[in-house]
Amino acid sequence: NDRFGHAVGDTHIIAASNILHNSLRLGDTLARIGGDEFAIIAQACGEEGALDILMRIEAQLSLYNEKAKTENWVSISV
Repeated sequence: NDRFGHAVGDTHIIAASNILHNSLRLGDTLARIGGDEFAIIAQACGEEGALDILMRIEAQLSLYNEKAKTENWVSISV
């Protein structure tokens, strides 16, 4: 928001939520808990399941940024 303005910030929040949502399994829960912070509740997932979700997040993020073709790409830290 400070660097690019609230409109761009809002666009990135929406993009990040879509990336995360599209990476989850049916029954997982995604919640926005702060300005740019999200939480995922993945029940009965285990370490392997968590790594699968992480790989899907990375793949969805890469796909989004390839399609966006802009300097205002989205980044997510897990």
